Amino acid sequence: MKAGLPEVVSFDIDGTLVDFLAVLRGALREVGNALESLTGAGASFDELQAFRNGVAAESEYRSARLETIRRESFRRALAGFGADPDRHIDALWRVWSGYRATHHHLYEDVLPTLRWLKDAGVGLVAASNGNTDLSRSEIHPLFDALFYSEKLGASKPDVRFFGEVARRVGADPAAIVHVGDSLPEDYWASLEAGFGAVLLQRAAVSKPEGVFAIRSLAELGENWDGARQGMLVGTEASSRRIT
Repeated sequence: MKAGLPEVVSFDIDGTLVDFLAVLRGALREVGNALESLTGAGASFDELQAFRNGVAAESEYRSARLETIRRESFRRALAGFGADPDRHIDALWRVWSGYRATHHHLYEDVLPTLRWLKDAGVGLVAASNGNTDLSRSEIHPLFDALFYSEKLGASKPDVRFFGEVARRVGADPAAIVHVGDSLPEDYWASLEAGFGAVLLQRAAVSKPEGVFAIRSLAELGENWDGARQGMLVGTEASSRRIT
């Protein structure tokens, strides 16, 4: 391993590695097309998301798996557009899950950065609250493990999420750096768990005080020494959390 690099780098998935909005729009476009072939009336992105959000807001589904919520939303969309849910739900679900399994919409800086870290001997893991499956993506062979909150038993920003990641990779938290796009869920929470932390801000927004933030993952490969100094600043600021 090159001197000065962490033992392991942990990456959030949605918004960090994967352009999730692009994935979501693509998958729901295909679902809308399938609905149109069944009912003669296609559903828009906003309509399908409204069905999903309505299900998620119900008390019965507040602790349900993400797949359960989405599948129920498709059942309601089928019924709402005049199709038989029991007859067509499996076909609609195959459209959705098939797109998500094969279309990952990776950001351009992802593959070069992961390859650089891997070649440098750094262990790579992905850690997410979502359900984007990277097992069929081109970057999957570069990862040592994929961690999802539904299987870890805790969700970000719960520090137990990060503690379980560290336990499963067999590394001291201080030897792990977590990179993600959420200030409360990725940055502050991983610092509280004893990790190093880097906040990824792809959009041109102002950097929060006392936070080490980057605009592109390429900055990790170009200036890791600078990243480490920034992480030290962030660690010292963790007691003055800004959310």
